[in-house]
Amino acid sequence: MGAAIAAMEPAVAAKDNIAYGRADAAFHEALFAHCGNRYLAESYQLVSGRVAALRTNLASPIDVRTRTSFDEHRKLLDLFARGELAAFEELMTTHITNSGSVYARALKVE
Repeated sequence: MGAAIAAMEPAVAAKDNIAYGRADAAFHEALFAHCGNRYLAESYQLVSGRVAALRTNLASPIDVRTRTSFDEHRKLLDLFARGELAAFEELMTTHITNSGSVYARALKVE
């Protein structure tokens, strides 16, 4: 997760949504690759391509939340590293909900 965030920093600075999307995908992949639950990891693998397509095709062109998303990723890593799992879970729920809202706005299906 740390390496993915390190890759996000220059992408955010350069407003390079493609590079940011790659780093974002790596961040999420790391969460599932190391979750310790084979079924959850395999389930994510089944949908990860579709989720990446949403990020690339919806989030990249409109650049709605890149900074917010980046800040959430940094905070998630910090909470996880400090073992603050309740706060991590709360922020993760917010992060996922916000992503869904961004996609819905992009599709104008709210």
